[in-house]
Amino acid sequence: MSNAPALFRFDTTPEGDHGSEAGNEEETVMSSFITNRPSRPRAIDDTPAGDPESISAGAVRWAGLGLAAGTLTWAMAIFLLGPTGVGVTERIVDRTGLLFQLSVFCLLWIPARTRAIGISRAASIALGIEAVLLGLASFWSLLHGILPDGIKDETWLMVLGLCWPLSMLGMAAISVKLAFAARWHGVMRWWPLVATRPELVRS
Repeated sequence: MSNAPALFRFDTTPEGDHGSEAGNEEETVMSSFITNRPSRPRAIDDTPAGDPESISAGAVRWAGLGLAAGTLTWAMAIFLLGPTGVGVTERIVDRTGLLFQLSVFCLLWIPARTRAIGISRAASIALGIEAVLLGLASFWSLLHGILPDGIKDETWLMVLGLCWPLSMLGMAAISVKLAFAARWHGVMRWWPLVATRPELVRS
């Protein structure tokens, strides 16, 4: 007795005169198969809803160049003029500090795009909070660099200034989480810790 799976085929061809009408020559063949072969399972898309988006190497390089430019500009100003100053010196440090903060957005953008600290909702919220803090800190640097000296000591501006150290603490926390998540490899895994360290020390 054969072990081959049972196979039944039914072919039916409709009866009738196929040559009666030249424009309606049709032949229908209906085939049905019955087999005891197990059916193949269908592919199931189990990709998480928070799957990271693709990002090109060129985009990462441009973001890195932006971070490097902002950081070096601010560091050079501190090296030449000191971390604090009066009058024009203070304004230069504030404005170059603004460039640094804007460049940190380049660093923040890549983990947010690639979901480098995780795909959970908590990770997305943490990145969103950091973006808000960094934005407020940048706004403070702008105001502190252009407003008259008499307004710089206003309470509301001093409260706004707290967003700068808070934003750097947030970036430090994100950098630690990124390193332990191990979704990046090589230098990129540890570089955010180095990039946020100078401003964290200053804060």
